[in-house]
Amino acid sequence: MSTAGTAMTRAAAHLNDASQAVYTAAVLLPYFNSALEELEEEMAVHDLSPLIKDAAEVSVESGDLLLDAMPVDFVEAISLRERSLGSTELWIEVGQVAVIDPNLTVQPVTSIIQWTIRNASIYINPPSSDRAAIIEYVRGLTTATGDGTALDVEVSRLFLALVTARNAASDAGNSLTKASSFEDRIARSRDRLIRRLQKADQSVRGVRRRPYTGRRG
Repeated sequence: MSTAGTAMTRAAAHLNDASQAVYTAAVLLPYFNSALEELEEEMAVHDLSPLIKDAAEVSVESGDLLLDAMPVDFVEAISLRERSLGSTELWIEVGQVAVIDPNLTVQPVTSIIQWTIRNASIYINPPSSDRAAIIEYVRGLTTATGDGTALDVEVSRLFLALVTARNAASDAGNSLTKASSFEDRIARSRDRLIRRLQKADQSVRGVRRRPYTGRRG
């Protein structure tokens, strides 16, 4: 498994500092995270969100109008399932709607049968009993906190290394000439990366989904 350190070590080598005497992991970390944001933007443009998918179980109290315990890395909802809290019942798919039926608020039903998303929050019909829900969602790429942070997209190593090197050359190295020397390689790496991700996405998923809109905030 490749890590942020893998990409940063390679970035330092591209900056003629293979020993990382100047471009240490601590120096390169913010430039690496900027490279991650650029990768997210590329994934958004090419509708590659399902490669970064997760799920979380949350508790819903009777009368709740929205899920108030959202995952911290939540970006976009994909689906919602529910069952009685504490039970071993089968999870039931909840229907996504544009607007929650107001009658379900006036005359609540036992379970969650509708959900919608508004302003990055998931609203539901208020159930008349405590429920458990599983939200399947698109999450943002993991922001690196050190060189040991694992890469979410294994095949992005070269792209991230080159973009990190460019960013560091421009800012830390104060050399726009050096930074611009990476652009052609970044473009080629980006094209190859996108083709590989699209091929993997098509072979594994086989269907088109909602576009990825990047990290919140």
